[in-house]
Amino acid sequence: MKKQLTLLAISLLAATAALAEITTQTFTYLADLVLIDSAVTGTGGTFYSVPAGVTDPTLTVQPFAGNPSSLISFTVTYDLIYDVMHQNGPNGGGFTASAGGDIFMDNVSFTGAGNGTGGGGPPGDISSPFFSIVLSNTYLVADAGITYDPALLDFVTGAAPFDLRYEHSASIAPEADAVSFRLSIREGSTISMTYTAFSEPAIADIQRSEGHILLTLSGSENELPFI
Repeated sequence: MKKQLTLLAISLLAATAALAEITTQTFTYLADLVLIDSAVTGTGGTFYSVPAGVTDPTLTVQPFAGNPSSLISFTVTYDLIYDVMHQNGPNGGGFTASAGGDIFMDNVSFTGAGNGTGGGGPPGDISSPFFSIVLSNTYLVADAGITYDPALLDFVTGAAPFDLRYEHSASIAPEADAVSFRLSIREGSTISMTYTAFSEPAIADIQRSEGHILLTLSGSENELPFI
């Protein structure tokens, strides 16, 4: 009996997996987004942050279009590459650059991410390091109100588009007499929202008879053998 139940569970999981539909919405940077540039800010300071008016990495998301009861999970993915350019002044020295902050659905903060890099060298040296913000979090519908704010599920199953936004505090601290520096988000960086749901038809009925599992899928029948 235990073996039969195990095989039944495996058969049902296989059937369910075959019925899953995955849809993804993605924003891709089509060109470098310059966040900080000494050609604009000037040099001579010890710390520079992203000026007002530079847009936070944002994806405007359409809510899940199917029956809300069919939604299994949604996945938030950020894959951002930050490029740094730093040219030392006549005395040489070191620098640091970083980005970090919270990720929001509209006005609800639900996770965060951060990273950074640094370097240094002799007078006149030009450094071009980079660092990444890589995040992929999956939220099960069944866990709403348990492991995450249920307001997120309200957004993804609602009627209105919403923003998925990384409110980052990006900055660069150049060496004191740096000739030039720049911090930018690289072309090709992406932000994505993925919905995973049961496709229609849904499983309507399961029957067992003479060595087979009879799976009724909204009018069609599929037989799965068991031992």
